[in-house]
Amino acid sequence: KMKVLLVTLILGLVYADPLEEPLLDEYCSEISGTWYTIYEASANIEVLSENSPLSGYFRHIECHPDGETLLVIFYTKENGICQLYNKQGQRIDKNGYTTNYEGKVDFSFIQQAKDFLLIYVINKNEEGNVFKVVGALAREKDISEENYQAFLEFAVENGIPKENIVKVIDTDTCPE
Repeated sequence: KMKVLLVTLILGLVYADPLEEPLLDEYCSEISGTWYTIYEASANIEVLSENSPLSGYFRHIECHPDGETLLVIFYTKENGICQLYNKQGQRIDKNGYTTNYEGKVDFSFIQQAKDFLLIYVINKNEEGNVFKVVGALAREKDISEENYQAFLEFAVENGIPKENIVKVIDTDTCPE
């Protein structure tokens, strides 16, 4: 029994490559790059007003090579002035991350295509209020009708009425 364990250990050490770099998580590598917020929706429409910190204009997502953290670069507007944010998210499950921004924020990306993502955000602010926001992100500043329909279905599935969808790209005057 001990000889089998010893042989297994030796073979493991011989064939292990200590210099092997971790591969970039496939999911994470596909979502890294430039993104724009096209639409947002929430059951509480007030959180999507232009002066709300939860109404954001995405610019970039960058994953750490191990896939455990990612950097999200986005703007919000306050009184028409763009405020730039760089927030690091820590992975909490396959597609989900968490960060601190206006309280605790958990968010997940659901990839629909190489150029189209859905995002689901749960924000619990300092007062204990919970807000859910969904968004449609694209590599360009518009999406197809098919992608809009996918976003619409996603919003409705998450209890958000169609009339609470806001086309935020129309108010995006922030720098690239």
